[in-house]
Order: sequence, then C-alpha cells, then structure tokens
Amino acid sequence: MRPQIPISFLAIAAAVIVSFSAGWLWYGPLFGKKWAGLIT
Repeated sequence: MRPQIPISFLAIAAAVIVSFSAGWLWYGPLFGKKWAGLIT
C-alpha cells in the first residue's frame, strides 16, 4: 500500500513563481549584460 503524502499545490506554484522571478532578475536586469559577455 502506498502512503498518503499531502502535497500543497499552492506551495509548489509559489516556489515555481519565486524561482522564475529570481532567475529572470539574475540573468536579466541585474547581471544580464555581464553574463552574456562572459558566455561568448
């Protein structure tokens, strides 16, 4: 029998939004030009 594990879909959605926002900020307005210059 499989154990019942409660999953909070609201918490998952919030974590996805926060991680996408952090990535957008990091590779966009904050360090985007420097990062793009280093990868070429």
